[in-house]
Amino acid sequence: MRSDPALNDDAIPVAPVRSVRRGPSVFTILAGVLALWVVLVGGVLVAGMAFGTDSAIEVLDRREVRIELLDFDIKPDLIEVGPHTELTFLVQNLDNGQHDLQISPDVGTGRLKPGESKVLSAGVVERSYFIWCSIKGHREQGMEARVELIETDT
Repeated sequence: MRSDPALNDDAIPVAPVRSVRRGPSVFTILAGVLALWVVLVGGVLVAGMAFGTDSAIEVLDRREVRIELLDFDIKPDLIEVGPHTELTFLVQNLDNGQHDLQISPDVGTGRLKPGESKVLSAGVVERSYFIWCSIKGHREQGMEARVELIETDT
């Protein structure tokens, strides 16, 4: 008798187990790319609907408005624009404290230090809305302005 069971005539030969590492399948990669594309395109479409920046809207005018943040005030406090106007804010904090400018809960300049400036694109104006400083208590103290859509005779 042989002492090694592997050499025994009754033993079933077993191939050694090899670890095979496979990368992601082509299907997994394509599904990931498709999911990313859906998220990006969906985000752009939602942002466009929310802020009037839908690419199908005809832009009839482009306007830059200088916004000054000073003494718990936003100047000018009324910005009148015609339909289909692409609006850009040139925001400058002229105060000694920090301020920001929001055009929606999710879109704004972020906090601006004294003397700091930032350009903020508001997209194509399709409706009237408020802009404000979101720092706690500032809006309540008057840091709010209005973008007013006015009808024009063509």
